[in-house]
Amino acid sequence: MRCASYASGALFALVLAACSDSGSSNAGTGGSSGQGGGTGGTAGGGAGGGSTGGGGPTGGPLCDTIQVADLVGATGQTPTVLSPPLDNGYIVRVEGQRVYFLDGDEGVGGKVAYVPIDGGSITLLSDRHVSTEPTDIEFVGDRVYWSTAAETNPGVLRVPDVGGAEDDLTGPEAVGGIATDGTTVFYAGESGSAQTIDAQTGDRAPLATDGFNDLEDVFFNDGWLYLAGTSAFDVGHVGRVNVGTGVTESLADQIAPAARIVADAQRVIWVGFEGRNRQQGGVWMISDECAGSPVQLVDGIQGRTWLALDGDTLFVSNVNGIVGSLNLNTGAVRVLLEDTEIVRGISVSSTYVYIARDDAIVRVER
Repeated sequence: MRCASYASGALFALVLAACSDSGSSNAGTGGSSGQGGGTGGTAGGGAGGGSTGGGGPTGGPLCDTIQVADLVGATGQTPTVLSPPLDNGYIVRVEGQRVYFLDGDEGVGGKVAYVPIDGGSITLLSDRHVSTEPTDIEFVGDRVYWSTAAETNPGVLRVPDVGGAEDDLTGPEAVGGIATDGTTVFYAGESGSAQTIDAQTGDRAPLATDGFNDLEDVFFNDGWLYLAGTSAFDVGHVGRVNVGTGVTESLADQIAPAARIVADAQRVIWVGFEGRNRQQGGVWMISDECAGSPVQLVDGIQGRTWLALDGDTLFVSNVNGIVGSLNLNTGAVRVLLEDTEIVRGISVSSTYVYIARDDAIVRVER
């Protein structure tokens, strides 16, 4: 298997890493187990190509960096515009034959709305409580849930998918990401712990999330709620909690402050930020194939970054307008969009990547 990464310096740069179960690796000299190792060898095949290197350290399994490919200036697709102009397009999610999105507003308004999956006019569901800091959107039954961390009217809210009166489920609380198992909505509360909302009754309860002072994002998969945030002294922390038993596990600690997170049965992938105001960072992964230690997939990202994981393909978007895909088995990389508009969210179907651009909802082929 390959562990891989791409990012943006001013834009994106890609780091490819190879995972080996043998006693040697294809990395160049200077690599280290479980981390992006040293470079070396000869590159080939362009941005999506492989490379070979001189003999690296022994004692695998190993995941060592073997190539850096600069994607600045790569040719992306011309996107198909699906919506009329937006004020501040945020978070997008494909659900059935609709593409839902949040459209931020400088005041206390904004939109929760959707367009048909192939584009068309906007159907408005709510025009309140979105503001300029929407953080996520989810669905349970015939209700649309969204979260916001804005100073004015933050929290988790929901509205029927045909429109109507909104339910404020949390009161004023700055909320990070939200997730669902189909009956319960989980959210990253400002208290540093995950909270649950019963989708039927609206009742709230805390969920054990040991080790977090600040929780940024949550992601549900196969009975586990995955958590990204920080522990004491602003040190990054990634963990998970079994929503049935309450058992908690620490997956990565002493790392850069963690933000967006996705996971499947094999991998946990998150965004880690460093630097002033957390504006610089990368995307990291832990997996059994890579000895369970963090491997850097993307380096040099700037500002907000969104992830989508579908099978063996990781999709990454950065606020600077680039959307790309990375095959986590082969290391193949594609630049899907290089745009002048700000990107604030992605969602994938079997055919397309849907993108919340600052000015409109658009899509490209995946």
